[in-house]
Amino acid sequence: MGHIINLSAQSFLFVNQTDTLEDSDSDSSITLGDMEKYRRLGPLGKLHNFVVHIGRTPQRKQQWKLISRGKWISRDNGTRWNSWEKMLREAVPLRKCIDRYFDQYLDEHLGNDQLSDEDWVSLTKVSSILEHGKYIY
Repeated sequence: MGHIINLSAQSFLFVNQTDTLEDSDSDSSITLGDMEKYRRLGPLGKLHNFVVHIGRTPQRKQQWKLISRGKWISRDNGTRWNSWEKMLREAVPLRKCIDRYFDQYLDEHLGNDQLSDEDWVSLTKVSSILEHGKYIY
């Protein structure tokens, strides 16, 4: 049952994508090609890239910790649909911190993942849908 729910949620989240994403549990295996693959998913992929980016080095983790006042954003994974919901639930309230991180620490690899106002509207809507949907079953 859980697998069916995960597949359904993934279909909802990535309705226009023909390729499925293979989950990578190791941050060191994320390449620029992987970032581009996620970026093509739109705002969810851009947020994924941001979370992976800040988690890759101790320096970035420290920079994020200072900006967010110690709050963390959980990383999504491909096996649990609610990992996307959790990532969104934690990220949406930290929008100002995420925007501040981009303003202060933007680098060449993360530049294309900066979230626009329109992206934040989409993320907020998807977060709301996922939050309410988890009570259905």
